[in-house]
Amino acid sequence: MSNYQDMTDEQLHTAARKYRNSMLEGGEGYNPYDEEIERRADEAWRAKVAADPKLQRAERKDAIRREINILDCSIARESGTYDEDAIIALRAELDAIESDEQAEFLAEWTPEVTKARRAEWNAKVKAGQIKDGRDIIDAERELGYRMSDIKRAVKANNL
Repeated sequence: MSNYQDMTDEQLHTAARKYRNSMLEGGEGYNPYDEEIERRADEAWRAKVAADPKLQRAERKDAIRREINILDCSIARESGTYDEDAIIALRAELDAIESDEQAEFLAEWTPEVTKARRAEWNAKVKAGQIKDGRDIIDAERELGYRMSDIKRAVKANNL
């Protein structure tokens, strides 16, 4: 196959490895196959984010945090590009997103739901089904919620 855009993922990875070993002598450098692998991964991530509002919010929060880091640094202060109003606006936007997340969380994790899920989790622990980290991960997958969610809901609902 001459056109790497038509290759399957497996073929692309094999071709990238061969190109790296022959043309780059096993080292680093431009590899068109690696570029296509990265393009496909980026495309898949964008599709996943577009389909999931929670991921959209997480991406926006990350972007805001990066922007705050850029605007609120010693270089910005020394160079005169420091913009306190922009930083305040970004922090307000970040707070609004986090408030929306907390409201959604509390709508799902009412005190009754929290008590029931906490009892379900504790029953698994008492039955000896949760002994180590791997068991915690398995239990979280089985139950559909995380131990950290229980802790957060207990604190938020003052239980």
